[in-house]
Amino acid sequence: MFVITNYETLKATNNLTVWIIFIVVLAPAATYTTFSIVRKIRAGHM
Repeated sequence: MFVITNYETLKATNNLTVWIIFIVVLAPAATYTTFSIVRKIRAGHM
């Protein structure tokens, strides 16, 4: 349901705005995931 609503919004609004929102939402999650992986690797080697 959420994805369908976002798809309708994406068609109705400017794509650039949608991508900016996606980047703002996903960037912290991606950064945290990367940090967690790096931390696990370092902990494993140490």
